[in-house]
Amino acid sequence: MSNCRPIIGAVIGALFAATAQATVVQVQFTGIIQEVKPNTFVSASVSVGDPFTGSYSYDTATPDANGSPELGVYALPAYQMTVNVGGLTFTSADLQINVTNATEDRYFVISPSVFEAYGQNFSQLSVDLVDLTAGALTSDALLDQPPDLQDFMTPGDSARSFILGAARDPWLNGEVTTLTRVPEPGTVVLLAAGLFALYRRECCSARGLR
Repeated sequence: MSNCRPIIGAVIGALFAATAQATVVQVQFTGIIQEVKPNTFVSASVSVGDPFTGSYSYDTATPDANGSPELGVYALPAYQMTVNVGGLTFTSADLQINVTNATEDRYFVISPSVFEAYGQNFSQLSVDLVDLTAGALTSDALLDQPPDLQDFMTPGDSARSFILGAARDPWLNGEVTTLTRVPEPGTVVLLAAGLFALYRRECCSARGLR
């Protein structure tokens, strides 16, 4: 039985860690650069058509700082957004997620504070999803899944933008093409099942059973 104890410890430890992090959601996104501000250091490394990748995290227990049922404002000072493009990495100082469910739907992930990268100050790093038909979101809640990007693809009535710089003076502007949670919710279950199967195999082997 002593050979089984490390496996039991691994199962308990993994499940405990998964439960402790259950409300923290990590989101990854990808996209294509559509605009590069000329005569900047980013223009030497990034071109129109280049891919970008990024990620951000948030806690679903974060309270809504706005009383309106049509606008949720979720301040996340302990979380950041990171974007990689053209060999450059940009990380915000903090994070805020605004969820609008009104005459139009908007899911706006933004760095509310100025942050520094490569000796330059930036006032905005953001992912902005807009649906003018108001059919993409059902509430202003901060859910444990990011919005479905397919709901923000109505021609002429939607946008899926990424911005580095400032809203009126972007250094980089792009279109977000994927937005997914990682790991998927089933990952914890699969991990537990795999560890339990390993536990049974090791215990049976230690007892001389098949």
